[in-house]
Amino acid sequence: MARAHAIVEAGGLLFIKAHIFKTGGGITMLDGLDNIYCAYLERLWRELHRRYGDTLWWTSLEEVTNRCRAMAA
Repeated sequence: MARAHAIVEAGGLLFIKAHIFKTGGGITMLDGLDNIYCAYLERLWRELHRRYGDTLWWTSLEEVTNRCRAMAA
Protein backbone atom coordinates (compact mmCIF):
# COMPACT_ATOMS: atom_id res chain seq x y z
CA MET A 1 0.00 0.00 0.00
CA ALA A 2 2.87 2.35 0.72
CA ARG A 3 4.12 1.94 -2.86
CA ALA A 4 0.65 2.72 -4.23
CA HIS A 5 0.53 5.92 -2.15
CA ALA A 6 4.00 6.93 -3.31
CA ILE A 7 3.05 6.43 -6.96
CA VAL A 8 -0.17 8.43 -6.66
CA GLU A 9 1.49 11.23 -4.70
CA ALA A 10 4.22 11.48 -7.34
CA GLY A 11 1.55 11.95 -10.01
CA GLY A 12 2.25 8.54 -11.50
CA LEU A 13 0.03 5.95 -13.09
CA LEU A 14 -0.84 3.15 -10.69
CA PHE A 15 -1.56 0.02 -12.71
CA ILE A 16 -2.88 -3.02 -10.87
CA LYS A 17 -2.94 -6.41 -12.53
CA ALA A 18 -3.68 -9.97 -11.52
CA HIS A 19 -3.20 -13.38 -13.02
CA ILE A 20 -6.46 -15.24 -13.55
CA PHE A 21 -5.02 -18.25 -11.73
CA LYS A 22 -2.76 -18.60 -8.68
CA THR A 23 -0.66 -21.61 -9.66
CA GLY A 24 0.31 -23.21 -12.94
CA GLY A 25 3.23 -25.08 -14.39
CA GLY A 26 4.85 -25.43 -10.98
CA ILE A 27 4.80 -21.67 -10.38
CA THR A 28 2.82 -19.84 -7.69
CA MET A 29 2.07 -16.21 -8.52
CA LEU A 30 1.73 -13.69 -5.70
CA ASP A 31 -0.75 -11.71 -7.78
CA GLY A 32 -2.87 -14.74 -8.65
CA LEU A 33 -6.55 -13.87 -8.39
CA ASP A 34 -7.56 -15.78 -5.28
CA ASN A 35 -9.68 -14.69 -2.31
CA ILE A 36 -6.66 -13.36 -0.41
CA TYR A 37 -5.48 -11.16 -3.30
CA CYS A 38 -9.04 -9.98 -4.00
CA ALA A 39 -9.39 -8.95 -0.34
CA TYR A 40 -6.05 -7.10 -0.53
CA LEU A 41 -7.14 -5.24 -3.68
CA GLU A 42 -10.43 -4.28 -2.05
CA ARG A 43 -8.56 -2.88 0.98
CA LEU A 44 -6.20 -1.01 -1.35
CA TRP A 45 -9.02 0.52 -3.39
CA ARG A 46 -10.93 1.55 -0.28
CA GLU A 47 -7.79 3.16 1.19
CA LEU A 48 -7.00 5.00 -2.05
CA HIS A 49 -10.58 6.26 -2.27
CA ARG A 50 -10.56 7.31 1.40
CA ARG A 51 -7.28 9.17 1.04
CA TYR A 52 -7.62 10.73 -2.42
CA GLY A 53 -11.36 10.66 -3.14
CA ASP A 54 -12.44 12.08 -6.47
CA THR A 55 -8.94 13.26 -7.36
CA LEU A 56 -8.18 9.75 -8.62
CA TRP A 57 -8.92 8.84 -12.21
CA TRP A 58 -10.35 5.30 -12.21
CA THR A 59 -10.04 4.28 -15.83
CA SER A 60 -9.05 1.61 -18.33
CA LEU A 61 -5.89 1.30 -20.40
CA GLU A 62 -8.00 1.99 -23.49
CA GLU A 63 -9.03 5.36 -22.08
CA VAL A 64 -5.42 6.20 -21.15
CA THR A 65 -4.33 5.30 -24.71
CA ASN A 66 -7.09 7.40 -26.26
CA ARG A 67 -6.19 10.42 -24.12
CA CYS A 68 -2.47 10.10 -24.98
CA ARG A 69 -3.27 9.86 -28.69
CA ALA A 70 -5.57 12.87 -28.50
CA MET A 71 -2.88 14.93 -26.74
CA ALA A 72 -0.31 13.95 -29.39
CA ALA A 73 -2.58 14.97 -32.27
